[in-house]
Amino acid sequence: RRIISVGGGKGGVGKSVVSANLAASIAQQGAQVVVFDADLGAPNIHSLFGLHRPPRTIEHFLQQQVKTLEEIAIQTFLPTLRVICGSPQVLGSASPENDAKQRLIQQLNALSTDFLIIDVGAGTDINMLDFFNAADIRLVVIAPEITSVQNGYGFLKMALYRRLQRAISASPLRSQLYDVLGMRGPFGVGWPMQEARWKDVVVVTGGLGCAPVTGAIEYIIRRRESYGHVTIVHGVKKPAD
Repeated sequence: RRIISVGGGKGGVGKSVVSANLAASIAQQGAQVVVFDADLGAPNIHSLFGLHRPPRTIEHFLQQQVKTLEEIAIQTFLPTLRVICGSPQVLGSASPENDAKQRLIQQLNALSTDFLIIDVGAGTDINMLDFFNAADIRLVVIAPEITSVQNGYGFLKMALYRRLQRAISASPLRSQLYDVLGMRGPFGVGWPMQEARWKDVVVVTGGLGCAPVTGAIEYIIRRRESYGHVTIVHGVKKPAD
């Protein structure tokens, strides 16, 4: 049994198309395949299989209306291919609680199938990183554009950081290890945290640019008494974001 995740840092580069074609190609060889749409905020894998109004979605599982993912997996036009659809119409479905997410990942591992394809959403949200890392084969889709290459690199870096973070979470030295992992800024250059001690700190960032500064922010939180007033200014595209 193999789990394959398809992700990337930027939307619109073809992750869902790659996921759908990969799943269909494997299913046509006779293997049992399930595609899970992990882009919980803007799912569209169901449309690629002609399921314009899926009767069952992941929201039924998150709201505990069903107990297993097997109950919401929908048969497609290929006899060995099923789809677990997302639900874009439900407020809050894009950000499930951690307990619900862990229950979801456990159920993904329990699915009766030869191949599980996880279509991961764009960006470096913790949920997206955890879905991406849940696979034993991880693919990143990048378009021939500078922004896609930059975001793809950022996505890979954050996915690796998340794996390391989870690996050391049970270590008695996790605080020191978090500092080593998280304090690297852009291109591996560290932040001047010692020079900023006892001073007010202003952090200005936006988009995927927030990823490199999270380590610095967490460092300040763990040593809050050593820094003055902290202001975080985060830029977004739209007021609703």
